Amino acid sequence: MLKSAIPAPVIIGPGTPISEQAWDSSLHPTSGFSVRTAGGPTNINLFWDSLLEAAERVEAAAAVFTEIRQDLVTVAGELGSTPGHLHWRSLGFQTQFGTMLTRTAGTEVLLDQASTGAEAAHQAYRDVETTVQSWFTLLLRVSDYGLVVEHLLTPDGDKSLVYDWLVTTGVVTGGLALDTPAASALVSALTAAEEHADLSAELLEGHEQVLDPIPANEFFHVGDGTLGNHLQNMAEVSDHGDIAVSSIEKQSGETSYVLYLPGVDIDGLNTDHGRSPMSLADAFGNDSQHMSAAVEDALQTAGVPEGATVLPIGHSMGGGHVLNLVNNTSWTEKYTVPAAATIGSPGQNKRVETDVKLTHFEDERDPIPHALGQRHQESADRLSVIYDHQNPQSEVGSVAGSAHSLQHNTDAISTLEDHASDALSAEETAHLDVLRGHLAGNVRTMMFTTRWQSRDGAVGKSSGNAANPADRAAGSRDLPSQRTGGRRRGSPSAPAD
Repeated sequence: MLKSAIPAPVIIGPGTPISEQAWDSSLHPTSGFSVRTAGGPTNINLFWDSLLEAAERVEAAAAVFTEIRQDLVTVAGELGSTPGHLHWRSLGFQTQFGTMLTRTAGTEVLLDQASTGAEAAHQAYRDVETTVQSWFTLLLRVSDYGLVVEHLLTPDGDKSLVYDWLVTTGVVTGGLALDTPAASALVSALTAAEEHADLSAELLEGHEQVLDPIPANEFFHVGDGTLGNHLQNMAEVSDHGDIAVSSIEKQSGETSYVLYLPGVDIDGLNTDHGRSPMSLADAFGNDSQHMSAAVEDALQTAGVPEGATVLPIGHSMGGGHVLNLVNNTSWTEKYTVPAAATIGSPGQNKRVETDVKLTHFEDERDPIPHALGQRHQESADRLSVIYDHQNPQSEVGSVAGSAHSLQHNTDAISTLEDHASDALSAEETAHLDVLRGHLAGNVRTMMFTTRWQSRDGAVGKSSGNAANPADRAAGSRDLPSQRTGGRRRGSPSAPAD
């Protein structure tokens, strides 16, 4: 689905005189905004979900027939060991018994093949769907070529848009259009973590991610029931912590909890802090086993009771951890997890086994969602919202470009929510409301830091600084921030009323 959420003012584009294309940020703070969606409660996704649910029941039936066959084999063995098993009167019974055993085994095989066939057909369909989406994305990028050229040639053109287009197009086509070693290293790290999962697990096996039980800080705000508002208040989390747990007291008296996980923090050779590339390997090559343990410690420290409503949200690498959390049935059984969201997270073509209402947000010109060469697999409970948010005020603050920053995506999501009736269908709005319905109320957020250490207690490889999680260099808000050291994490502003 492709919709225009708001009327677009005159923007730089093919066929428009250059004199009419100069940016005026005071008149056009948002220079065009469109939205397309994929997945969610469409007819085809509902069909596949129903088929997979039926396949699970067939698989359960096959397991029952397996038990019956095993019991029959046991009985047959006991009958064969009796002295009278060769008596002429028992031969007819043995023949009927053998026929029943054969039919049971045949039914077991047929049921197992039906279940396996349905799952194989579903995966094949999703693989083709992912390929088509990748080509469609590439065609969209190519179609923007004229727009990008005019931005590049116009003195007042949006140079951040040019950079984002070049990097994203390069990543989508399997390479990098710009000579940016840092971006190349980032994409290579993501791909290596995903393709060499066994190696990553072996690397991480000797380490653990330890939570500092004393919150780094806390702050308060009033949630207005929108995701944009909540993300705006999470903007400082990455400067002061690795995990944020927000308790939201709603007017009904009920309390919901929102878990927020920011993106990776690249700090030279330092790998002892919680969001170092070690966490990247954990997210995309180890099913977030270490982060899951740290999250559990943070939830317990924040006083989140078992069975409470918990809604995980993650930006960039944090979104990879969120996807693993909601795909963990033991975690979703311990807590009530009605919905979750990822922002600018690398696409992963894998099925989510739980019924969490999951929403993936990303910008058309963000290269990170394409870093693994995959797209998020669709289902009736899994919706991708892809927006084209052109903002000339955006700045390229990291090698991932301006379209990947949390602030850029927060602005886009706020615009989307302001024009939801135009940008989303009623079903898609209802899907998103499952998450937003828990974001209104008095919010208290506790921020926690983590660190990596070996199982024997030694810290990971460091650049020479002490492994104090509170003493890390600042500037890691977006994925990734290249820093030279020198700046340190400061204290957050005073709690808001």
